[in-house]
Amino acid sequence: MRRDNGRTDGAAGTGRPRATRILVISPHPDDESVGCGGTIRKHVLKGDAVHVVFLTSGEAGGHGRSAEETVRLREAEARAAAEILGLASIEFWHEPDGKLRVTPAVVARLRDTIRRLKPSRLFVPHEREMHPDHRAAVRIVDRALAAVRSSRPTLLLYEVWTPLQDIDHVEDISEVMPDKVAAVRAYRTQCDAMRFVCGDLPAAGPPPARGPLMSTHHLRFEPDDSPDAAAALAAWRSTGTGRGATKVERLVEFKHRRVYERARIFRLVGAGPRGEAVVAKGAPARTLAVDALVYREILPEVGLPAPAYYGYLDQGDRSWLFIEEVRGEPFTHRSPAHRALAVRWLATLHARTSQLPLAERLPAETPEAYLRCLVTAREAIRTAWDGTPAPARPMLATLVATLDQIEAAWPDACRHCATMPHGLVHADFVNKNVIVLERHDREELMALDWGIAGWGAPAPDLEYLDPAEYLALVRPTWPGVRLADVAALKAIGTVMRHLGLVEVWAASLSDQPAWAVERLGESVAILAQVGPELPGSPARVPKTAGARPGAGTP
Repeated sequence: MRRDNGRTDGAAGTGRPRATRILVISPHPDDESVGCGGTIRKHVLKGDAVHVVFLTSGEAGGHGRSAEETVRLREAEARAAAEILGLASIEFWHEPDGKLRVTPAVVARLRDTIRRLKPSRLFVPHEREMHPDHRAAVRIVDRALAAVRSSRPTLLLYEVWTPLQDIDHVEDISEVMPDKVAAVRAYRTQCDAMRFVCGDLPAAGPPPARGPLMSTHHLRFEPDDSPDAAAALAAWRSTGTGRGATKVERLVEFKHRRVYERARIFRLVGAGPRGEAVVAKGAPARTLAVDALVYREILPEVGLPAPAYYGYLDQGDRSWLFIEEVRGEPFTHRSPAHRALAVRWLATLHARTSQLPLAERLPAETPEAYLRCLVTAREAIRTAWDGTPAPARPMLATLVATLDQIEAAWPDACRHCATMPHGLVHADFVNKNVIVLERHDREELMALDWGIAGWGAPAPDLEYLDPAEYLALVRPTWPGVRLADVAALKAIGTVMRHLGLVEVWAASLSDQPAWAVERLGESVAILAQVGPELPGSPARVPKTAGARPGAGTP
């Protein structure tokens, strides 16, 4: 995305002179290759001189190594990637990783660098990136450019972890994709810790220039003129609210190397009462009725932030919900600041809704329902066993043994939840459904997509929270709850979420074994760790050598 801000126009097709110097600001070693490595390589092949400034050396991303060892390795990896891409120069500024700040010193240094290099284009991650260092980098660039009075470069914002929503240019890097992949792979410390797709994106997926080439979770809106889009627009018009949309876009999900159309979720551009975008969600009434109740009544009642509610059209299996489009920073449980917001938000939700007469108006959210996920997943593993890769069988056998142990402990888990206070539970409180907003000079959290929310013990929402912090916030309302109770709820909720995931992934073992094994490997480690923490669970899950799981214990 290009931000002009008084700078020279660099739009394609406007007759701009060919760039001769390019400056790329990379908050960490690897951001330049992951975020815009293909574009960098195209500039180099065209004869342009590309200079990269690494604001930090990524010392916080050593995955168990010391800071000193991590700096040495990541700077060496950056030099190797620079050679692959053909960079003219690189600089390491050694600002603190994870604590990058807009200081007069770093702003002045960048200002002087811009004056010295006189780049025609400057690349930096966009301001809505998930990582706080990436957002700080944009602010540093803005301050530095404000101090450059002449020959300001065109500023272009690239994505690393968080996809851009407003895009004014897509660079086709098909011809240089092998070079980009090679540069990304030069960062061995990061590739060993994260699953880089490295170029095997599906043909129907994001264009090759998009984002980090990771098997992570992306959501974006794309123009759509399908019958469903027309139905969304017609339903909106029938409400008599707001304005006519200038454009209709469908929400598309890119997850685990696959592309999905997420239910029927559309963005009606310019349709809101004040010209804002409206999100139209189409689904069966039994699902949308919960969404509508939460946005219309419950969140306002308990005083939690919520998008403006514009209406609900009950049309049976083709019903529609309309809410304000809200944009913010993606939530990540890896951020201590975000976790602090989440524990306050969830404690408020659970405690206040437990005092409201909602039990009869919401579907039940109980651990009993997840026993079906366990049984289905275990049977799918046994059915697909002969077709699974031999190296994966010890892991799958351990998973089945873990599921057996969880099944034995599950009646106690259900009894524990039954004795705990009940309230509204989101039940899918994960990154894709939560955003962080800046309002009134402070950050606020907002949860979206309440389609599987229900009434029950708060276990499903507690996976990433600190039990002691949560208990301190809910204790005034629930004085009888102990720390051990909350810790047990957290373990139960973690198992519940991963049982749901395991059911989905095990179903793919027959037709996509490699993909399913990779996904299942993530959950088996968590279930094996958390399973023994369930009420009534044995202290240790037995491991097997990979024998075929039988009808009873493996």
